[in-house]
Parts: sequence; structure tokens; C-alpha cells
Amino acid sequence: MNNRQKISIALVFLLSLFVLYLKFGKIQSKVTTYLPSYIGYNVTNNHFDENGFMAYRISAVKVTSYAQKNQTDFIGPKLILYSIDKKTNKKIQWNITSEKGILYQSNKLVLTGKVLIENVTKNELIQTMKTEQLTALLDKKQVMTDLPVQWTGPQMEESGIGMWASFITEELIVKNKINAVYFNEKK
Repeated sequence: MNNRQKISIALVFLLSLFVLYLKFGKIQSKVTTYLPSYIGYNVTNNHFDENGFMAYRISAVKVTSYAQKNQTDFIGPKLILYSIDKKTNKKIQWNITSEKGILYQSNKLVLTGKVLIENVTKNELIQTMKTEQLTALLDKKQVMTDLPVQWTGPQMEESGIGMWASFITEELIVKNKINAVYFNEKK
């Protein structure tokens, strides 16, 4: 057998392997595509607690809900959390905005991109907090992040890495690298 015959047999063999692969050997990847249950624009949803009081309100420029995944995606979300000051019995309002958000299981809201938390009540210790990603547990009225966070108040500017806060108990815990500047005079 000369070299031409060997090359011809090898090419026929490789070609038949290729044909067999195309027919039987394809690995079929099953990509699950979820279709949205609904898509809404300029949507607002009010959530009330068991006593009938407003617990939170969430609105967004665009909302896409996926019932199969039990997930809702938000573009331009604004979350308003309401709580009651135990000392004065007054309603406290916190506004939280970001570029995007995903609501999981109707309770866990993950906000990403220029997250800003604002205390609507003036002259409180903390007025604003900023970070790039924040997880809000809506039923517990808690927020947390493992990323850098900055917060300001009437007489301070502080920063740190990682934070947990409760709007019910009015607690704030910063995990690492806390830097603080306090001002003697009011801003």
C-alpha cells in the first residue's frame, strides 16, 4: 500500500467518524428559557403588614416577572420602607434607589448599581448610605452588603466595608475598616 492509498483510507475513516459524530454524537445542551408572566412599565406595588399598615412600596421604570423562577426583575427600582419610631410613635420613611433589582421569593430584594438609601426624617444620626449592591429582606426590614459603604449624617461622614442594618430596631453594624470624620458644627 502506497502513501496515497494510506492517506485516502485515513480521510475516508475521518470523514465517516465525522458523519457518525454529527448523527449520533451531538451533545444536546438543554437551555431553559423562561418566558415572563408579565412586563410592566412605571409600576408601583404597595405591601401592607398584618395590621393593615403600609410596610413598603416598590416602584420601577420596568418590571419583568417570571413565575416559573419565582423572580421579578426591576429596572430603576425605588423601594420605600416604613417603620415606626418606638420612642415617638412616628412613622419613619427610608427611600432606597438603584439602577437594577431582582426580587426573589417575594421577600429578598437584591439591588445593584449606585444604591442610595435616604432617611426622609431630617436631622437623624444617619441621613444617607451609598453602596454598589445591597440585599433587603423585606419582611424583616433589614439591609446588608459585603461591599464598601459610605454613610453621612448632619455631623459626620463615615465609610466601611460590609454592613447590616435593621430599620425596626434602628441598629447599624459595620463589619470592617471603619473610617469616620465628625464635625463640631452643624452642616
